[in-house]
Amino acid sequence: MTLGMEQTQAGATLEIGKGASLSIGAGMRAGLFATGDASPDGDSWSKDFDVQSIRLYMGGKLNDHIKFTFNTEEIFSDGPVDVLDAIAQFEYSPYFNV
Repeated sequence: MTLGMEQTQAGATLEIGKGASLSIGAGMRAGLFATGDASPDGDSWSKDFDVQSIRLYMGGKLNDHIKFTFNTEEIFSDGPVDVLDAIAQFEYSPYFNV
């Protein structure tokens, strides 16, 4: 029986100087697994709490035209940290983006 598996997120935005900002966030996926034993008294339970992955989210802008995004994820027992997104954006106008 799975009692719960949930993903949570938290974050903040920092204003840095005139027109610049940095947003930082994190997310975590964890699970709690509980299995009832087949013993006659029925009081034996196997419980396991597991943090399965953690994500770090970053994004911001240097001014009204230069913006960036950088997102990572660590899946435990997977190896090194994975880069999900790495984006640099130049937004000269609402009609022209690179």
